[in-house]
Amino acid sequence: MKRTALAWVICSAVALLLGYQTFARFYQEALIPEKLKTGWFYTRGECGGMFGTEGGFAVSIKPDVSAAIRREGLRYFRDVHHSRGHGGSRTFEHWVQTPVPESWWSDGVPPSLYCGSRAWLWPKAVIPALKAPGAYYNAKGHATLIVIPDQNLAVYLWRDR
Repeated sequence: MKRTALAWVICSAVALLLGYQTFARFYQEALIPEKLKTGWFYTRGECGGMFGTEGGFAVSIKPDVSAAIRREGLRYFRDVHHSRGHGGSRTFEHWVQTPVPESWWSDGVPPSLYCGSRAWLWPKAVIPALKAPGAYYNAKGHATLIVIPDQNLAVYLWRDR
């Protein structure tokens, strides 16, 4: 009887965790513009506390999208303005090519990038891509979307404070 109850508790906890992870992926992927067609890879990391959370997630983008970005450069993003979900509420208006300004690194790795990189499968190529030409980013408010075509990646960083 005790084993059955324990098994139910464990199965329930696992089901809740898997449900949350699935919800988080779909919610977060909806922040990415439709034109950046996403693939199968997804990982996220975050730091949280009493005063809010920050972190990031990385999702793969389709190779044909990456090839188009490499070919067109910033022109590819001229009509990439809204997130695919959430009523298009997240806007992307001013795309810039990397490298990011030195001020990003003035206090070390930006906290949201550090928190995202705590994920087990976090791509190690993100930080080097931010320091060299060839990637593109859009920073607005408390969120930054980074597209790294050479790695077929889109990285979204956020902080809610």
